[in-house]
Amino acid sequence: RAISLSATAATDPLQGTLVVVRNARVTTAFNNGTGSSRNAFIDDGTGRTTLRIDSGVLTVPGAVEVLIAPLNEIAGLDKCYDITGIASSFNGTGQLFPRTLDDIKEVPCT
Repeated sequence: RAISLSATAATDPLQGTLVVVRNARVTTAFNNGTGSSRNAFIDDGTGRTTLRIDSGVLTVPGAVEVLIAPLNEIAGLDKCYDITGIASSFNGTGQLFPRTLDDIKEVPCT
């Protein structure tokens, strides 16, 4: 299911846990913001969730722009991914924080 945490996310049982979102499609490219993080939307068929690449969480070296470049190439394409990450919320919107790029695995779309 999508990580659609409510505005009371601090009490959501998924908050702060390691979860896997299966057969998710990256539906938007990552935003072009500045700083140490970028967001894109993913959808596993149950609703969209924010995929957040954050250099404070992601345990690989390099600038965020370099890390998201290959992920931006897949946005909107007909590819699916199992994505493991830490479930969180920001302003009532669910977020998924992968720990490494290995947490994003291409899988057959079903």
